[in-house]
Amino acid sequence: MNGLELLPHPESTFAAINNILKHVEAPRVREQRISERQQILQPISVQSLDDQFQPVGTPFEALSRDVSVSGVGFFSIEPVDARFIKITFDCCDDINDNSFFAEVMHQSPRGPVSIVGCKILANWNADSDEG
Repeated sequence: MNGLELLPHPESTFAAINNILKHVEAPRVREQRISERQQILQPISVQSLDDQFQPVGTPFEALSRDVSVSGVGFFSIEPVDARFIKITFDCCDDINDNSFFAEVMHQSPRGPVSIVGCKILANWNADSDEG
């Protein structure tokens, strides 16, 4: 018997997933983003910040859920105890700007995991180096 023979038939798997989806409700959050979300599952580092955007505590790992130009959603097993955070996309070490500041807008515990939603912060009045 090979490994493939041990796997359930697709119909059984589909039925099981449908069963789960019927019994698990996704958190209902009012859409607040002004731009389209892209589902992106990537490892990220999250650093809590104080009100002066200085690091507090030790960074922890999380998993991005969705990304838009205005916000990021992620899964975390660590609670986010700060209003402001710095998010770094670990997969993007080859680019200069792989991290940014964000404000935590909501946090919904789901068993051992929390779903966190953040608004990306930028100083729109700053002088641009580009141009």
